[in-house]
Amino acid sequence: MKASVSLFFCAIFISFFGKSQCDEYYINGLISGSDEKCHFPAGSPIRFCPRLKGVSLNGYTFDTYQWEGISTQYITLSKDGGIAGTLVLKLKEKEFVVNLNGCGGSRTYSISFSQQEHNLWVANKPIRDKENADRVKREEEQKIREEQQKLQAINQLIENAKKQTSIDNQFPLRVYYSVEGYDSICYFDTIGVGVMNWFDANNICPKIGEGWRLPTLNELNLIKSQINFSSSEMSLWTSTYFSNYKDTSLASILNWSNGVVNNRQGTSRSNMYNVLAIRPEKFKSVNNLEIMNKDLENVTVQTALRIAKEIGDGWRLPTYEELWIMYNNRKEIGNFKENTYLSSSGWINEFYKEIVYVLNFAKGKGKKYNYQKANSENDKFLYVRLVRDKK
Repeated sequence: MKASVSLFFCAIFISFFGKSQCDEYYINGLISGSDEKCHFPAGSPIRFCPRLKGVSLNGYTFDTYQWEGISTQYITLSKDGGIAGTLVLKLKEKEFVVNLNGCGGSRTYSISFSQQEHNLWVANKPIRDKENADRVKREEEQKIREEQQKLQAINQLIENAKKQTSIDNQFPLRVYYSVEGYDSICYFDTIGVGVMNWFDANNICPKIGEGWRLPTLNELNLIKSQINFSSSEMSLWTSTYFSNYKDTSLASILNWSNGVVNNRQGTSRSNMYNVLAIRPEKFKSVNNLEIMNKDLENVTVQTALRIAKEIGDGWRLPTYEELWIMYNNRKEIGNFKENTYLSSSGWINEFYKEIVYVLNFAKGKGKKYNYQKANSENDKFLYVRLVRDKK
């Protein structure tokens, strides 16, 4: 009985892999992926047997769990009742893609439809290799030429921008706007190299000059609240990574027309968006205090607090004591007006909870200031010089 069972399975094995019931192809070579595991050598046969629901790969046999398609066939392989991997047979392209469990991932092979065709493929391989090497060399040379042309265009763009004294639409790079807290900013418009990926934007900004860079998301929001560009339907790069998942492959962009930030999904840094470069204001140091060179002029307490928070990086309102330090060193620091400057120090008791100290730089006198009960509209607006602890 055992002998008859063995003969029965032997007969099935021979029938299963018989050429009359199977389509046979031959592996030419690996196109992509790695075949260090489960290596299929060139010339090894592959047999696809749809009627018998089986596949043979270089001596490995599999049952087919699922088989779909005609010119491109999608096959799920099984072994001993479990999923063993997948195959994609591309007859038009003369390729097949295999991904077997435990074999190191997906790889793609070139195939021939006959042994004679495979032998011809082997004979022509040196010619093909040389053609491929020449093609790769041409593509690399073309890429170098394109990068050089792009760099020349960028450098010319920057030189043109530096020569401008007013807004001029003939150049993609617009020059220079003043904004609170910054020396100046410039804008790459939506033509020429004005739209680029995040990596190019980071490389281009420093080439404008020392200190130029992409703005953070907070900085860009601050700038948007104070200036307006004619191009409204655009999105601008920021240097801020996508915050939800701290994914450094994504960055945040700001839609200039509606102020919407892509907080929900981020955007790939290889995408193309507009670029706005900024050059942050330089600052003076006194003792252990860093002091901005410019004032926030005619701002309310609430606005001053908001701007300090939006700028971030440690910038804040000075305390009353620090305001006196600034007053005593006002000539060395420079750019102070003979106006009243705001501090963050408050005078609070059970009756007065909205009072802060201010210092009049014209008279060198301080006083308490109730910003909730200002006597006139003008009294609500003060000067602020932001500071931060020395880093």
